[in-house]
Amino acid sequence: MVRNRQGKRVLSSFLIIVTLVVTLVSSVSAISLSSTISLNAGDFASGYFGLTGLTQQDTVIGGVNYGGVQLIPQGALAQWSEANNTICRRLADMGTASFKNHLYTIGGLTASSGVIAPVRDVCQTSVLSLGGETTAWTQSPQPLPLALARMSTVAITHTSDPTKGIIYTFGGQNAADFDSQYVDTIYSSVIDANGNLGPWQTQALTVGEKLINTTATAYTTESGQTYIYLIGGRTIDTSILFAPVFARRSVRRTLVGPNGVLGPWQSMPDLPITPDMFTPTSGCDSKVGLHTMDATNFDAVTTESITQTGGITRTVESTYRALIVVGGTFELGSGDQANGCSITREGSAQAFLGRLNRNTGMLTWESQRYVLPEPLSGPRVIGVNQKIYVVGGRQGTIGAPTNRIYTSYININAFSLPVFGQSNFRVSENALEPEQARASHGLELIRIENRPIAYMYGGIRLGTTYQDDVIFGRVGTADDFDFNSGGYPSPGIYRSPAVQLRAPAIIEQMLWDATIETAPPEPAINTDIQMQYRLATTRAGLESAPWQIVDGSPSTDKYSVNGPNTATGSAVVQGQWFQYQALMTTQDPSLVKATPILRHVRIKYKVDGHPSLYVDNASMSTVTPAGITAFNMTLKNGIKPGSNDTENVLDADIESSGTFYVDMYILPPGSADVPPSRNAEGIYPYGVVFTEVNRANLPQDGSFTLDGFSDNTLWRRSCTLATVDCPLVVWQALFNQAGVWKVYLVVDSGNNVTEAETPAGTREFDNIYSFNVTSTVVGSTIRLPVVGVNFANTPTP
Repeated sequence: MVRNRQGKRVLSSFLIIVTLVVTLVSSVSAISLSSTISLNAGDFASGYFGLTGLTQQDTVIGGVNYGGVQLIPQGALAQWSEANNTICRRLADMGTASFKNHLYTIGGLTASSGVIAPVRDVCQTSVLSLGGETTAWTQSPQPLPLALARMSTVAITHTSDPTKGIIYTFGGQNAADFDSQYVDTIYSSVIDANGNLGPWQTQALTVGEKLINTTATAYTTESGQTYIYLIGGRTIDTSILFAPVFARRSVRRTLVGPNGVLGPWQSMPDLPITPDMFTPTSGCDSKVGLHTMDATNFDAVTTESITQTGGITRTVESTYRALIVVGGTFELGSGDQANGCSITREGSAQAFLGRLNRNTGMLTWESQRYVLPEPLSGPRVIGVNQKIYVVGGRQGTIGAPTNRIYTSYININAFSLPVFGQSNFRVSENALEPEQARASHGLELIRIENRPIAYMYGGIRLGTTYQDDVIFGRVGTADDFDFNSGGYPSPGIYRSPAVQLRAPAIIEQMLWDATIETAPPEPAINTDIQMQYRLATTRAGLESAPWQIVDGSPSTDKYSVNGPNTATGSAVVQGQWFQYQALMTTQDPSLVKATPILRHVRIKYKVDGHPSLYVDNASMSTVTPAGITAFNMTLKNGIKPGSNDTENVLDADIESSGTFYVDMYILPPGSADVPPSRNAEGIYPYGVVFTEVNRANLPQDGSFTLDGFSDNTLWRRSCTLATVDCPLVVWQALFNQAGVWKVYLVVDSGNNVTEAETPAGTREFDNIYSFNVTSTVVGSTIRLPVVGVNFANTPTP
């Protein structure tokens, strides 16, 4: 293989990593680039899923794994699997937590020989793979300082070391009965990178009063501040005669500071409890509180298409952090019972929906009322991909634990819950077997290979039948489809992560693959995918940039065709930061395969400008029989001084990574000064010597200095062999006649870097630099031909 010209040169293999495909476009001063945005599951996984999720299986074509996104079933974790490993002992009313791929039980109540008592034990395991199995649960050598049950627990990422986590416990009870030995302590333990717990520390902050059956949830704002929210609870004041009971409706938060130290409590708006939610108390309704409920928070996106003047459709979106509190027990405690008021203690069917400000973490509650199909005390809830799962709990306050699962979601077209009959949740009667009915249990979410898996463990099945089993269900797969009470919510949304383009650009085309039809004999389906994108100058600017709708099927009422899609972008919207989103719909939600699937998203974008390479300066020391002592050359990628060039300058590797060449031409003393000239394609003949430069060394307005003396192995004699096989230059053999030699350097002599629309462009002509070199060599014992004296006789490809 020989050293060739204009893309045919044999480049050093370690320098070639092609990332973009480039073609020239006809518009003035522009380059069109193509880039893959989402290909495999990992590419899609870093985006946002709103009622959508990763496809269960990637498609492999030609050895390439193609991931994808589809609607998430509106099911109820319809098929659970029983794990081989159980928790360390039978437990209920314990704290639970998850961090990365690790699961924990903290404290709890256990029954032994008919005696129920709290324990100090902490038990942990790790999830092995997408199959869902765990390692054997092991008892941590770091038990709680105090045997506790009915406390709230939460795990967060460590505020000072993101490889670690912290588990907190809030309040709880050091007894099995319901009315004694409450505590107000907050304990914390650091989780190391391997999931192991450190010693438990007592936080200086206390709960403020001795509370049980609160619920806690944590959120890290976009400004990087982590808050823990403590909601409701039941307290007893043992310092007063008859130890009155109080139930709280308050919501408080604490800021997690450096090294996990908690800041002072800050009051948030109370739970929006209204008198019509429970049996009237005849005058004390405002004192009724809530406990034994559960809460979670998750991202939610809503979109709305608005038609503007001129018929242009614009998509307006809002992104929220949803907080939802479900079920629980309403109670008017004896401490709040005024004369004439009746004590109430009954199950709650409410689902309180709120929003956490993404920057400040401040809470506001929605005024709209949402309800479960029945009152539930002690349920567990998780939120994932804008969907809500409520699992188990007691029917009412003293009823039997249920095996029902209740599901809902945040609508895409409004920040609200859908309506299913008389409630806002679907009910699955048989997602769990009757013997898997559960209350006072754990429910945690783990992501393995970017796919969510829910784990339910421990709890009470009947009476004091405490459980140690672990069951798990995969969220958003075919396992999640319930034919009796499920389907697909529509629309769903997927939003890609933000991508920084190589330079400010317009989107010429969006390309994607869509599966919106089934193959016979499968039932026909009616689904669609609408693709949108936005551009902005900065990453932050994307948040407020308008979405542009593209149409892959302009001749139909759909936005995509089955198979490959190509759609034209806007010629006037420009930016360097890019993001796309897909609005996915189905008209056949009850069919198990009636979801569209999005795969392989690419863009073709046009950037204004070109690279502009030139030699800024070069010099060589006197050549003596011993060689040279210095040779420096500085290349630049920018506007050449003295030119009238106003075009944008782009990185030298804007087209692709790789290299270009600098050729040297020399004229002996007394010869005619004939500069090297190009052919019609802008390619110069081989010089006497050449060097190879990595394009990445010359970004926009960058410079690169090559020290040809200490790095003289980079300069080689031109030859007809492969680049790396051409001989290294011997300067005294090259300049082998005493006197002043004329030297010409030509940067990008093979026209490997496109610097103009055509070879006749100004930037293709400003790449020659000349200087003089003095030689004191009189003849030479090294006999090598002087190439370049007569340019017509230089080697050709």
